[in-house]
Parts: sequence; structure tokens; C-alpha cells
Amino acid sequence: MAYQETTLFASCPEKDFYKDTNVAGLIEYLLPNDKKIRKQFKEDLDWFQGNYQEYFDDKKKGKQKGYYFGKPTDNHSVIEKFQDYLKNKKNSTQDWLRKIYSAINIEQIIIKLKELYL
Repeated sequence: MAYQETTLFASCPEKDFYKDTNVAGLIEYLLPNDKKIRKQFKEDLDWFQGNYQEYFDDKKKGKQKGYYFGKPTDNHSVIEKFQDYLKNKKNSTQDWLRKIYSAINIEQIIIKLKELYL
């Protein structure tokens, strides 16, 4: 049993959610098996995490000041912000984005993130 617990932590080496570049791979199975949805989710996750840095290289706008820079970086606070971020995507005024996020179970993703990082 202890071996399995060690294995779980080995699969999640970076304990700060906002820095963990492997998180997409850890939760990908919770997403619909659709390349377009997975690609958009990964791009949005990268944007979210990158915006905790002082500067972020936005694909569309170039170098930008990190939107969340200076905000609390403890996992609980970051996961709560990520949940709000995903809900905003689900309620977007952009129809194509709203459709993508309507297919994603946000609550399931947040539960898994809490299991991994809290």
C-alpha cells in the first residue's frame, strides 16, 4: 500500500499546481476524447499557469504582465481561481468556446486537482 502512495506522488513531482507542466497529462483522461477540446483545454491551462509568472509570452499578444502575478500561489487559492477561470470559459460570450467547455466536467477536474495537490 505504501508503494502505491509513493507512486502517486512520483506521478505528481511538482507540488505547486501553478508550476506543474505535467498536470495536463495527469487529468487528460477526464476530458472528452476529442482533439479540439483537449487542445483548447491545454492551451487555456498553459495560459492560466503562465499568468502566475511576472511576465507571460501570450501567443496572440506577445509578452504580457502575468494576470495572476502577485496573487496567492498556495494550491488551494490557485485551484479556486482555476475553477472560476473554467466556469468563465463555460459561460463565455464566444459560442465556440462555450460549446467546448460545455462538454467538459469542470467539477470532476477540480476534484482531481484537489486530490493531487491538497
